[in-house]
Amino acid sequence: MTEAVRGQLDSLAESDWNGLVASSREHGVAPLLYHRLTSGPATPRMPENVLRMLREDYLINGARNALLYQDLEKLLQALRQDQVPVIALKGASLAELVYGDAALRPMGDIDIMVGKADLPRTADRLRAMGYTCKNYDLELRAMGYPGKNYDLEKWCLLFNHLPRFFKPPNPRVEIHWTILMPTRPIRPDLEGLWNRARPATIAGTGALVLSPADLLLHLCAHAGGQDMGPFCLGLRPLCDISAVLQHYEGELDWKEVAARAREWQAARCVFLALLLAKTMLAARVPEEILQSLRPGDFDDRWLATAQSIVLAGEAGEVMRPVKVFADKCATASFRDRVKRLLRTAFPAREYMAGYMDEHYSLPLTPMRSYTCYGTRGLDLMGKSVRLAWQWSTRPRLRRYARQLSQSASLQKWLENNNP
Repeated sequence: MTEAVRGQLDSLAESDWNGLVASSREHGVAPLLYHRLTSGPATPRMPENVLRMLREDYLINGARNALLYQDLEKLLQALRQDQVPVIALKGASLAELVYGDAALRPMGDIDIMVGKADLPRTADRLRAMGYTCKNYDLELRAMGYPGKNYDLEKWCLLFNHLPRFFKPPNPRVEIHWTILMPTRPIRPDLEGLWNRARPATIAGTGALVLSPADLLLHLCAHAGGQDMGPFCLGLRPLCDISAVLQHYEGELDWKEVAARAREWQAARCVFLALLLAKTMLAARVPEEILQSLRPGDFDDRWLATAQSIVLAGEAGEVMRPVKVFADKCATASFRDRVKRLLRTAFPAREYMAGYMDEHYSLPLTPMRSYTCYGTRGLDLMGKSVRLAWQWSTRPRLRRYARQLSQSASLQKWLENNNP
Protein backbone atom coordinates (compact mmCIF):
# COMPACT_ATOMS: atom_id res chain seq x y z
CA MET A 1 0.00 0.00 0.00
CA THR A 2 1.44 3.35 -1.03
CA GLU A 3 1.63 6.31 1.33
CA ALA A 4 -0.82 8.21 -0.92
CA VAL A 5 -3.42 5.46 -0.68
CA ARG A 6 -2.90 5.17 3.05
CA GLY A 7 -3.39 8.91 3.43
CA GLN A 8 -6.68 8.75 1.53
CA LEU A 9 -7.90 5.89 3.72
CA ASP A 10 -6.89 7.69 6.92
CA SER A 11 -9.13 10.58 5.91
CA LEU A 12 -12.27 8.45 5.53
CA ALA A 13 -15.17 9.00 7.91
CA GLU A 14 -16.79 6.04 9.65
CA SER A 15 -19.77 6.18 7.25
CA ASP A 16 -17.33 5.96 4.33
CA TRP A 17 -15.71 2.90 5.89
CA ASN A 18 -19.10 1.26 6.34
CA GLY A 19 -19.90 1.94 2.71
CA LEU A 20 -16.57 0.46 1.68
CA VAL A 21 -17.30 -2.73 3.63
CA ALA A 22 -20.77 -3.00 2.09
CA SER A 23 -19.37 -2.57 -1.43
CA SER A 24 -16.62 -5.12 -0.83
CA ARG A 25 -19.22 -7.65 0.23
CA GLU A 26 -21.33 -6.97 -2.84
CA HIS A 27 -18.33 -7.59 -5.06
CA GLY A 28 -17.18 -10.67 -3.15
CA VAL A 29 -13.82 -9.17 -2.17
CA ALA A 30 -14.26 -8.46 1.57
CA PRO A 31 -11.69 -11.10 2.69
CA LEU A 32 -9.20 -9.74 0.16
CA LEU A 33 -9.84 -6.18 1.36
CA TYR A 34 -9.15 -7.26 4.95
CA HIS A 35 -5.88 -8.86 3.88
CA ARG A 36 -4.76 -5.79 1.93
CA LEU A 37 -5.63 -3.40 4.75
CA THR A 38 -3.92 -5.38 7.50
CA SER A 39 -0.83 -6.64 5.67
CA GLY A 40 2.41 -4.74 5.50
CA PRO A 41 4.05 -2.23 7.80
CA ALA A 42 1.78 0.71 6.92
CA THR A 43 -1.82 -0.05 7.86
CA PRO A 44 -4.48 2.67 7.74
CA ARG A 45 -6.47 3.84 10.72
CA MET A 46 -9.95 2.38 10.60
CA PRO A 47 -12.86 2.13 13.05
CA GLU A 48 -12.75 -0.94 15.29
CA ASN A 49 -16.18 -2.14 14.15
CA VAL A 50 -15.02 -2.00 10.52
CA LEU A 51 -11.94 -4.06 11.33
CA ARG A 52 -14.12 -6.53 13.23
CA MET A 53 -16.57 -6.95 10.32
CA LEU A 54 -13.81 -7.51 7.79
CA ARG A 55 -12.01 -9.94 10.09
CA GLU A 56 -15.25 -11.91 10.50
CA ASP A 57 -15.73 -12.04 6.72
CA TYR A 58 -12.19 -13.33 6.32
CA LEU A 59 -12.53 -16.00 9.02
CA ILE A 60 -16.00 -17.13 7.92
CA ASN A 61 -14.88 -17.45 4.32
CA GLY A 62 -11.82 -19.40 5.41
CA ALA A 63 -13.95 -21.83 7.41
CA ARG A 64 -16.43 -22.21 4.54
CA ASN A 65 -13.68 -22.86 2.03
CA ALA A 66 -12.05 -25.39 4.34
CA LEU A 67 -15.28 -27.41 4.31
CA LEU A 68 -15.54 -26.99 0.54
CA TYR A 69 -12.00 -28.29 0.05
CA GLN A 70 -12.89 -31.35 2.17
CA ASP A 71 -15.68 -32.17 -0.31
CA LEU A 72 -13.39 -31.43 -3.24
CA GLU A 73 -10.75 -33.78 -1.83
CA LYS A 74 -13.26 -36.64 -1.62
CA LEU A 75 -14.48 -35.95 -5.15
CA LEU A 76 -10.98 -35.78 -6.64
CA GLN A 77 -9.94 -38.98 -4.89
CA ALA A 78 -13.05 -40.80 -6.10
CA LEU A 79 -12.50 -39.70 -9.70
CA ARG A 80 -8.84 -40.60 -9.43
CA GLN A 81 -9.86 -44.14 -8.45
CA ASP A 82 -12.07 -44.19 -11.55
CA GLN A 83 -9.08 -42.99 -13.61
CA VAL A 84 -10.94 -39.88 -14.76
CA PRO A 85 -8.56 -36.95 -15.46
CA VAL A 86 -9.79 -33.76 -13.78
CA ILE A 87 -8.92 -30.08 -14.25
CA ALA A 88 -9.79 -27.90 -11.24
CA LEU A 89 -11.40 -24.65 -12.42
CA LYS A 90 -12.08 -21.16 -11.05
CA GLY A 91 -11.95 -20.72 -7.28
CA ALA A 92 -10.87 -24.29 -6.57
CA SER A 93 -7.49 -23.63 -8.16
CA LEU A 94 -7.26 -19.85 -7.67
CA ALA A 95 -7.75 -19.75 -3.89
CA GLU A 96 -5.07 -22.29 -3.07
CA LEU A 97 -2.51 -21.86 -5.86
CA VAL A 98 -2.77 -18.23 -6.97
CA TYR A 99 -3.91 -16.33 -3.87
CA GLY A 100 -1.92 -18.63 -1.60
CA ASP A 101 -4.56 -18.34 1.14
CA ALA A 102 -7.84 -20.17 0.67
CA ALA A 103 -9.64 -17.61 2.86
CA LEU A 104 -9.02 -14.76 0.40
CA ARG A 105 -11.14 -16.00 -2.49
CA PRO A 106 -14.86 -16.76 -1.90
CA MET A 107 -16.22 -19.87 -3.63
CA GLY A 108 -19.89 -20.61 -4.14
CA ASP A 109 -19.49 -24.13 -5.50
CA ILE A 110 -16.99 -26.66 -6.82
CA ASP A 111 -16.08 -26.39 -10.50
CA ILE A 112 -14.13 -29.16 -12.22
CA MET A 113 -13.68 -30.14 -15.86
CA VAL A 114 -13.52 -33.64 -17.31
CA GLY A 115 -13.42 -34.91 -20.87
CA LYS A 116 -16.77 -34.98 -22.63
CA ALA A 117 -16.57 -38.79 -22.89
CA ASP A 118 -16.12 -38.96 -19.11
CA LEU A 119 -19.26 -36.97 -18.25
CA PRO A 120 -21.53 -40.04 -17.75
CA ARG A 121 -18.97 -41.81 -15.51
CA THR A 122 -18.42 -38.65 -13.47
CA ALA A 123 -22.16 -38.12 -13.03
CA ASP A 124 -22.59 -41.72 -11.91
CA ARG A 125 -19.79 -41.32 -9.38
CA LEU A 126 -21.41 -38.22 -7.85
CA ARG A 127 -24.75 -39.99 -7.58
CA ALA A 128 -23.01 -42.88 -5.84
CA MET A 129 -21.59 -40.33 -3.39
CA GLY A 130 -25.10 -39.13 -2.52
CA TYR A 131 -25.46 -36.16 -4.86
CA THR A 132 -28.66 -35.55 -6.79
CA CYS A 133 -29.15 -33.77 -10.09
CA LYS A 134 -32.19 -32.63 -12.05
CA ASN A 135 -32.53 -34.27 -15.42
CA TYR A 136 -32.00 -32.27 -18.60
CA ASP A 137 -35.69 -31.68 -19.41
CA LEU A 138 -36.57 -30.49 -15.90
CA GLU A 139 -33.61 -28.12 -15.77
CA LEU A 140 -34.46 -26.68 -19.17
CA ARG A 141 -38.10 -26.19 -18.25
CA ALA A 142 -37.03 -24.38 -15.09
CA MET A 143 -34.99 -22.00 -17.27
CA GLY A 144 -37.85 -21.39 -19.69
CA TYR A 145 -36.71 -23.71 -22.49
CA PRO A 146 -39.11 -26.20 -24.10
CA GLY A 147 -37.12 -29.13 -22.68
CA LYS A 148 -38.53 -32.04 -24.64
CA ASN A 149 -36.53 -35.25 -25.00
CA TYR A 150 -33.17 -33.71 -24.29
CA ASP A 151 -30.16 -35.95 -23.81
CA LEU A 152 -26.50 -35.38 -23.04
CA GLU A 153 -25.52 -34.49 -26.60
CA LYS A 154 -28.31 -31.94 -26.99
CA TRP A 155 -27.55 -30.51 -23.55
CA CYS A 156 -23.89 -30.00 -24.45
CA LEU A 157 -24.94 -27.92 -27.45
CA LEU A 158 -26.34 -25.34 -25.00
CA PHE A 159 -24.25 -25.55 -21.83
CA ASN A 160 -20.64 -25.98 -20.77
CA HIS A 161 -21.46 -28.09 -17.69
CA LEU A 162 -23.99 -30.68 -16.58
CA PRO A 163 -26.99 -29.63 -14.46
CA ARG A 164 -25.72 -28.81 -10.99
CA PHE A 165 -25.31 -31.58 -8.44
CA PHE A 166 -26.66 -31.06 -4.92
CA LYS A 167 -26.05 -32.73 -1.59
CA PRO A 168 -27.25 -30.34 1.11
CA PRO A 169 -25.60 -28.93 3.12
CA ASN A 170 -22.54 -29.63 0.95
CA PRO A 171 -21.60 -27.11 -1.77
CA ARG A 172 -22.94 -27.56 -5.28
CA VAL A 173 -20.77 -29.29 -7.85
CA GLU A 174 -20.55 -28.26 -11.51
CA ILE A 175 -19.05 -30.81 -13.90
CA HIS A 176 -17.74 -28.95 -16.95
CA TRP A 177 -16.73 -30.42 -20.26
CA THR A 178 -15.51 -27.08 -21.63
CA ILE A 179 -14.63 -23.76 -20.03
CA LEU A 180 -17.11 -21.46 -21.80
CA MET A 181 -20.70 -21.64 -22.98
CA PRO A 182 -20.84 -23.26 -26.44
CA THR A 183 -23.49 -20.74 -27.49
CA ARG A 184 -20.96 -17.91 -27.19
CA PRO A 185 -18.76 -16.98 -30.16
CA ILE A 186 -15.52 -17.59 -28.23
CA ARG A 187 -14.05 -20.96 -29.21
CA PRO A 188 -11.36 -22.30 -26.84
CA ASP A 189 -9.10 -25.08 -28.07
CA LEU A 190 -10.15 -27.99 -25.86
CA GLU A 191 -7.46 -30.39 -27.01
CA GLY A 192 -4.83 -27.74 -26.42
CA LEU A 193 -6.22 -26.99 -22.94
CA TRP A 194 -5.77 -30.62 -21.91
CA ASN A 195 -2.34 -30.92 -23.52
CA ARG A 196 -1.06 -27.79 -21.77
CA ALA A 197 -2.69 -28.52 -18.38
CA ARG A 198 -0.18 -29.05 -15.59
CA PRO A 199 -0.28 -31.24 -12.49
CA ALA A 200 -0.90 -29.60 -9.13
CA THR A 201 -1.94 -30.46 -5.60
CA ILE A 202 -5.47 -29.24 -4.86
CA ALA A 203 -7.10 -29.97 -1.50
CA GLY A 204 -4.21 -32.30 -0.73
CA THR A 205 -4.91 -34.41 -3.81
CA GLY A 206 -3.33 -34.55 -7.25
CA ALA A 207 -5.26 -32.88 -10.05
CA LEU A 208 -4.66 -30.78 -13.14
CA VAL A 209 -4.91 -27.01 -13.54
CA LEU A 210 -4.91 -24.82 -16.62
CA SER A 211 -1.59 -23.46 -17.85
CA PRO A 212 -0.94 -19.82 -16.83
CA ALA A 213 -1.79 -18.46 -20.31
CA ASP A 214 -4.95 -20.56 -20.58
CA LEU A 215 -5.99 -19.58 -17.04
CA LEU A 216 -5.61 -15.89 -17.87
CA LEU A 217 -7.56 -16.26 -21.11
CA HIS A 218 -10.29 -18.21 -19.32
CA LEU A 219 -10.69 -15.52 -16.67
CA CYS A 220 -10.81 -12.73 -19.25
CA ALA A 221 -13.27 -14.56 -21.49
CA HIS A 222 -15.45 -15.60 -18.56
CA ALA A 223 -15.60 -12.05 -17.19
CA GLY A 224 -16.55 -10.51 -20.53
CA GLY A 225 -18.58 -13.36 -21.99
CA GLN A 226 -21.38 -13.72 -19.46
CA ASP A 227 -24.83 -14.51 -20.87
CA MET A 228 -26.29 -11.94 -18.46
CA GLY A 229 -24.04 -9.24 -19.88
CA PRO A 230 -20.31 -8.56 -20.07
CA PHE A 231 -18.48 -7.82 -16.81
CA CYS A 232 -21.68 -8.09 -14.77
CA LEU A 233 -19.92 -10.08 -12.03
CA GLY A 234 -18.30 -6.99 -10.52
CA LEU A 235 -14.75 -6.57 -9.28
CA ARG A 236 -13.93 -10.12 -8.23
CA PRO A 237 -13.10 -11.41 -11.76
CA LEU A 238 -10.75 -8.44 -12.22
CA CYS A 239 -9.13 -9.24 -8.85
CA ASP A 240 -8.62 -12.80 -10.11
CA ILE A 241 -6.97 -11.51 -13.28
CA SER A 242 -4.72 -9.19 -11.28
CA ALA A 243 -3.74 -12.01 -8.90
CA VAL A 244 -2.88 -14.34 -11.81
CA LEU A 245 -0.75 -11.63 -13.45
CA GLN A 246 1.15 -11.11 -10.21
CA HIS A 247 1.57 -14.82 -9.42
CA TYR A 248 2.76 -15.82 -12.90
CA GLU A 249 4.48 -12.55 -13.78
CA GLY A 250 7.77 -14.12 -14.86
CA GLU A 251 6.15 -17.10 -16.54
CA LEU A 252 3.56 -15.63 -18.89
CA ASP A 253 4.44 -15.54 -22.57
CA TRP A 254 2.52 -12.49 -23.76
CA LYS A 255 2.99 -13.30 -27.45
CA GLU A 256 1.42 -16.68 -26.76
CA VAL A 257 -1.46 -15.01 -24.89
CA ALA A 258 -2.15 -12.62 -27.78
CA ALA A 259 -1.94 -15.34 -30.43
CA ARG A 260 -4.25 -17.68 -28.52
CA ALA A 261 -6.74 -14.89 -27.80
CA ARG A 262 -7.08 -14.37 -31.55
CA GLU A 263 -7.23 -18.11 -32.17
CA TRP A 264 -10.11 -18.39 -29.70
CA GLN A 265 -11.84 -15.36 -31.30
CA ALA A 266 -11.60 -13.68 -27.91
CA ALA A 267 -9.19 -10.82 -28.67
CA ARG A 268 -11.67 -8.02 -27.92
CA CYS A 269 -12.83 -9.62 -24.70
CA VAL A 270 -9.29 -10.28 -23.49
CA PHE A 271 -8.20 -6.76 -24.42
CA LEU A 272 -11.03 -5.06 -22.52
CA ALA A 273 -10.70 -7.34 -19.47
CA LEU A 274 -6.96 -6.63 -19.24
CA LEU A 275 -7.54 -2.92 -19.76
CA LEU A 276 -10.13 -2.87 -16.97
CA ALA A 277 -7.80 -4.74 -14.62
CA LYS A 278 -5.00 -2.29 -15.35
CA THR A 279 -7.18 0.83 -15.17
CA MET A 280 -9.20 -0.08 -12.09
CA LEU A 281 -6.76 -2.24 -10.09
CA ALA A 282 -3.33 -1.21 -11.39
CA ALA A 283 -2.78 -4.80 -12.60
CA ARG A 284 0.60 -5.54 -14.15
CA VAL A 285 -0.47 -5.57 -17.80
CA PRO A 286 2.26 -4.62 -20.29
CA GLU A 287 1.30 -1.73 -22.54
CA GLU A 288 2.61 -3.68 -25.55
CA ILE A 289 -0.01 -6.44 -25.12
CA LEU A 290 -2.80 -3.87 -24.94
CA GLN A 291 -1.55 -2.18 -28.10
CA SER A 292 -1.24 -5.58 -29.79
CA LEU A 293 -4.83 -6.57 -28.99
CA ARG A 294 -6.44 -3.12 -29.24
CA PRO A 295 -9.24 -3.25 -31.88
CA GLY A 296 -9.20 -0.55 -34.52
CA ASP A 297 -12.72 0.63 -33.64
CA PHE A 298 -12.12 0.86 -29.87
CA ASP A 299 -12.85 4.15 -28.13
CA ASP A 300 -13.16 5.29 -24.53
CA ARG A 301 -16.94 4.88 -24.40
CA TRP A 302 -16.54 1.09 -24.32
CA LEU A 303 -14.17 1.38 -21.36
CA ALA A 304 -16.52 3.78 -19.55
CA THR A 305 -19.52 1.49 -20.15
CA ALA A 306 -17.61 -1.56 -18.92
CA GLN A 307 -16.40 0.30 -15.81
CA SER A 308 -19.93 1.36 -14.88
CA ILE A 309 -21.17 -2.23 -15.26
CA VAL A 310 -18.30 -3.55 -13.12
CA LEU A 311 -18.97 -0.98 -10.40
CA ALA A 312 -22.68 -1.86 -10.36
CA GLY A 313 -21.63 -4.99 -8.50
CA GLU A 314 -24.64 -6.66 -6.88
CA ALA A 315 -26.94 -4.39 -8.87
CA GLY A 316 -26.01 -6.34 -11.96
CA GLU A 317 -26.76 -9.61 -10.15
CA VAL A 318 -30.16 -8.38 -9.00
CA MET A 319 -31.09 -7.23 -12.50
CA ARG A 320 -30.29 -10.62 -14.03
CA PRO A 321 -33.88 -11.95 -13.78
CA VAL A 322 -35.14 -8.84 -15.55
CA LYS A 323 -32.73 -9.34 -18.42
CA VAL A 324 -33.43 -13.08 -18.65
CA PHE A 325 -37.18 -12.50 -18.80
CA ALA A 326 -36.82 -9.75 -21.40
CA ASP A 327 -34.51 -11.81 -23.60
CA LYS A 328 -36.73 -14.88 -23.54
CA CYS A 329 -39.95 -13.00 -24.16
CA ALA A 330 -38.62 -10.70 -26.86
CA THR A 331 -39.36 -13.09 -29.71
CA ALA A 332 -42.01 -15.30 -28.07
CA SER A 333 -45.68 -15.29 -29.03
CA PHE A 334 -48.38 -14.37 -26.49
CA ARG A 335 -49.29 -18.05 -26.09
CA ASP A 336 -45.66 -18.99 -25.45
CA ARG A 337 -45.33 -16.21 -22.88
CA VAL A 338 -48.37 -17.51 -20.99
CA LYS A 339 -46.96 -21.05 -21.08
CA ARG A 340 -43.62 -19.81 -19.81
CA LEU A 341 -45.32 -17.92 -16.98
CA LEU A 342 -47.30 -21.01 -15.94
CA ARG A 343 -44.20 -23.21 -16.11
CA THR A 344 -42.36 -20.71 -13.94
CA ALA A 345 -45.20 -20.48 -11.39
CA PHE A 346 -46.00 -24.23 -11.30
CA PRO A 347 -42.97 -26.34 -12.23
CA ALA A 348 -43.20 -30.13 -12.43
CA ARG A 349 -43.22 -31.95 -9.09
CA GLU A 350 -39.94 -33.62 -10.03
CA TYR A 351 -38.42 -30.15 -10.24
CA MET A 352 -40.01 -29.16 -6.93
CA ALA A 353 -38.45 -32.24 -5.29
CA GLY A 354 -35.05 -30.88 -6.28
CA TYR A 355 -36.06 -27.37 -5.19
CA MET A 356 -37.05 -28.47 -1.68
CA ASP A 357 -33.93 -30.60 -1.38
CA GLU A 358 -31.67 -27.76 -2.55
CA HIS A 359 -33.20 -24.96 -0.47
CA TYR A 360 -34.54 -26.73 2.62
CA SER A 361 -32.96 -30.23 2.63
CA LEU A 362 -36.50 -31.68 2.86
CA PRO A 363 -38.01 -34.62 0.97
CA LEU A 364 -41.14 -34.09 -1.12
CA THR A 365 -43.73 -35.99 0.94
CA PRO A 366 -47.30 -36.44 -0.41
CA MET A 367 -48.54 -33.50 1.67
CA ARG A 368 -45.50 -31.37 0.86
CA SER A 369 -45.97 -32.02 -2.87
CA TYR A 370 -48.90 -29.58 -2.66
CA THR A 371 -47.64 -27.11 -0.06
CA CYS A 372 -44.24 -26.78 -1.79
CA TYR A 373 -45.76 -24.41 -4.34
CA GLY A 374 -46.84 -22.09 -1.56
CA THR A 375 -43.36 -22.31 -0.04
CA ARG A 376 -41.78 -21.45 -3.37
CA GLY A 377 -44.30 -18.62 -3.84
CA LEU A 378 -43.25 -17.12 -0.51
CA ASP A 379 -39.61 -17.42 -1.56
CA LEU A 380 -40.33 -15.57 -4.80
CA MET A 381 -42.34 -12.95 -2.92
CA GLY A 382 -39.40 -12.39 -0.58
CA LYS A 383 -37.09 -11.91 -3.54
CA SER A 384 -39.56 -9.42 -5.04
CA VAL A 385 -39.71 -7.45 -1.79
CA ARG A 386 -35.91 -7.33 -1.61
CA LEU A 387 -35.75 -6.21 -5.23
CA ALA A 388 -38.32 -3.46 -4.58
CA TRP A 389 -36.35 -2.31 -1.53
CA GLN A 390 -33.15 -2.25 -3.55
CA TRP A 391 -34.90 -0.26 -6.28
CA SER A 392 -35.95 2.37 -3.76
CA THR A 393 -32.72 2.60 -1.77
CA ARG A 394 -29.94 2.00 -4.28
CA PRO A 395 -29.52 4.55 -7.04
CA ARG A 396 -26.89 2.27 -8.57
CA LEU A 397 -29.59 -0.31 -9.26
CA ARG A 398 -31.65 2.20 -11.21
CA ARG A 399 -28.54 3.28 -13.07
CA TYR A 400 -27.79 -0.32 -13.94
CA ALA A 401 -31.31 -0.74 -15.34
CA ARG A 402 -30.59 2.17 -17.65
CA GLN A 403 -27.31 0.55 -18.60
CA LEU A 404 -28.94 -2.63 -19.93
CA SER A 405 -29.10 -1.23 -23.44
CA GLN A 406 -25.49 -0.09 -23.18
CA SER A 407 -24.57 -3.57 -21.96
CA ALA A 408 -26.23 -5.08 -25.02
CA SER A 409 -24.27 -2.72 -27.28
CA LEU A 410 -21.03 -3.60 -25.50
CA GLN A 411 -21.72 -7.31 -25.86
CA LYS A 412 -22.38 -6.87 -29.58
CA TRP A 413 -19.09 -4.99 -29.94
CA LEU A 414 -17.20 -7.69 -28.02
CA GLU A 415 -18.63 -10.41 -30.25
CA ASN A 416 -17.69 -8.62 -33.46
CA ASN A 417 -14.62 -10.57 -34.54
CA ASN A 418 -14.27 -8.91 -37.93
CA PRO A 419 -10.87 -7.25 -38.45
